[in-house]
Amino acid sequence: MCFIVFPCFPLLAVFLLAVSLSVCLLSFSVCLCFLLLSVCLSVCVCVCVCVCVCMSLWFGLSSVASAWLTAVSSGGAASKLTRLDSVGLMGSWMGGCTAPHALKGS
Repeated sequence: MCFIVFPCFPLLAVFLLAVSLSVCLLSFSVCLCFLLLSVCLSVCVCVCVCVCVCMSLWFGLSSVASAWLTAVSSGGAASKLTRLDSVGLMGSWMGGCTAPHALKGS
């Protein structure tokens, strides 16, 4: 398995949260613009795409946060690095409506 090491989790979490919120807002804005311009785009497809993007990003962030909290609550100090399964993380972000993969914390 390929592991990614995050030595600076709080800054990373804030960055990922900001990115996910902007992606969600952008997807909803694009859908709203398409609907207002009467482009041939179904409301159902639009809502599905937006919900899937936001849900997959939310699952990715909550998985990262839970892995980090598990590492901290198990006695790890601030200098302790959290190892996350990159395949699981990308699967949870890009998996759409599928459930996120479990992440492994050290």
